[in-house]
Amino acid sequence: MSATEQGAAGPSGGFRNQQLDASQLPDHGEVVLEPVARGYVTFSLVLWGLLVGLPVVLVATVAGVIAFGAQLGMLAGAGALLVALGLTTYGYLDARVFGWAVREHDLVTRQGVIWRRTVVVPLVRIQHVEITSGPLERAFGTLRLQAFTAGSGGADLVIYGLEPERAERLRGYLRTRIEEVTAELAAEVGGDARG
Repeated sequence: MSATEQGAAGPSGGFRNQQLDASQLPDHGEVVLEPVARGYVTFSLVLWGLLVGLPVVLVATVAGVIAFGAQLGMLAGAGALLVALGLTTYGYLDARVFGWAVREHDLVTRQGVIWRRTVVVPLVRIQHVEITSGPLERAFGTLRLQAFTAGSGGADLVIYGLEPERAERLRGYLRTRIEEVTAELAAEVGGDARG
């Protein structure tokens, strides 16, 4: 056995790290993603339209009237209204684009209207999951599930827009699956140590 082959197999023959053909890798774009709950789309419209957009319009209009007079103030308000409509549209599209999937060995989220971001977190790395929500999210009947991995300061993966029952089922499944994966790894490590 050559030194290269021995290194790939490891001293005990158990560890292997062979190069894979990049053209044969699975495509994460093929993952069928679950959409957010309908209430989350409404939540996004309210958040971006009323809580962000409306104050922008009011401040721009009032500041414009004070600084430049009524006519230019109204133009500033009209410009701010276009910005607010843009933010509201962005919030709506962002909610519609967001998707998530649970696979046998990992969690996947995809989000972003302009800059698309796909996050894949292996279940074996997740240490705990929690369900959170703000008052506005609760008002629209949606929750967030956050997955935390070892050594991270915050959630590594967040699934937005879950209906309460679905969030609880997902959290229960993930807890069970994390325990199973941990037990499988412990058994493998224990078997290798004895072997």
